[in-house]
Amino acid sequence: MQTSICGKLGFSSGTAKAVLRRVTDMIELNNERNQMIVSMGDIAPVFV
Repeated sequence: MQTSICGKLGFSSGTAKAVLRRVTDMIELNNERNQMIVSMGDIAPVFV
């Protein structure tokens, strides 16, 4: 599906694969971020 969309926009199939990989990486990073926020939610801030 991504290759057909990118093809219609004039991009190569390599570009479609790169975009798909970047989006996948961003989703994984966002999931990790959300997990860290939940796990660190109970930690009280320390001001020095």
